[in-house]
Amino acid sequence: MKTLSIALLIVTLTVVSVNASIIEICKYTEQESDQEFQFNPNWTNSFVLKNKECWRSGNLGIGSYEVQEAELDGWTLDDISCTNENIVQKDLTNRKVVINFKSDEISVTCDFINKMTDTDGDGLPDVIECSKDIDPIMCTGTDPLNPDTMVMASVMEMKLITEQTL
Repeated sequence: MKTLSIALLIVTLTVVSVNASIIEICKYTEQESDQEFQFNPNWTNSFVLKNKECWRSGNLGIGSYEVQEAELDGWTLDDISCTNENIVQKDLTNRKVVINFKSDEISVTCDFINKMTDTDGDGLPDVIECSKDIDPIMCTGTDPLNPDTMVMASVMEMKLITEQTL
């Protein structure tokens, strides 16, 4: 008598997607500057960018991700521009974006665009202020293009460059 042995092999194949979503944050300033701007994501450590620099997240899954730019004296966030705007909520007032990934394989790039603040119209960023009550006029502050440098200047003579009647 002969015995016949039959082996049965069952293979289960599980497919796992290795694709993931990516967030890229880029910084641009209207004036050339070496100023550093801090960004605070809600899922990882803070990072710093200068003009024309970008940062890329690691692979992200489905979910909501927030990136906020820290407030910086002498600078105003002028605009936020993002790709795939249908999944991005922009909040200029609070200097942040919220990105809602509903599926994998989506990338979003957001450009944060800043300009120096000059609310008093003296042609200088607001971190440099001039006292017009003394003679000679004195200006002091921090150089926004080189934040480690203090600026102090005196103006001996003022010339009218433009005049506008309101």
